[in-house]
Amino acid sequence: MLPPTHGLTDYYNLLADEGVVPPGEAMLKGKAAAEKALQLDPHFTPAKASLASFKLVRDWDFQGSEKDFQTLLADNPNSDSIVYDLYAITLRTLGRGDESIAAMHKALQLDPLSVSVSTELGWALYYFRHYDQAIAQFRDTLVLQSDYAPAHSAWRWHWIRKAASPKRRLNSRDFLRSQSTSRQRRTFTGPTCVLDTRRL
Repeated sequence: MLPPTHGLTDYYNLLADEGVVPPGEAMLKGKAAAEKALQLDPHFTPAKASLASFKLVRDWDFQGSEKDFQTLLADNPNSDSIVYDLYAITLRTLGRGDESIAAMHKALQLDPLSVSVSTELGWALYYFRHYDQAIAQFRDTLVLQSDYAPAHSAWRWHWIRKAASPKRRLNSRDFLRSQSTSRQRRTFTGPTCVLDTRRL
């Protein structure tokens, strides 16, 4: 059974992202919720991951955050994808590109239908200058969910940044139309909408 405070940390993060609550206040409440969850269940992995992430974004303790994630993943190598996602952010902050991308690949392997994880892998590839791979990853995300706005925005922005020639610059609408036709030929039955509630 999940602790009653499960999800509160993500909830407070969402409030901060939307400007409803000041970030400092939201982080304090989110950290308190994670600590309460661990009191109720000392082995609750998501709460441990949240606290490790707080060391990065609130305390600026980069090495401490990395150490906590390494300990957590050593004990739970098949942790939830969000743990690897957060770990990848820590590695990215430390400038460790290959390891950050590998962590995002692991996150996507654990949750291959998560459009948010798929999109963040695209951004990880972009941050470390794997531009063509990043564009391909955003395309893969749009195959999963054709109306996922963050992937649309990221993909188009990447094309602008890349300054691709008009011949190579495939309009997203044309791409989705081609994917629709391709899916019909393959009798594709994948999801038309994937809601990753952990990222809300």
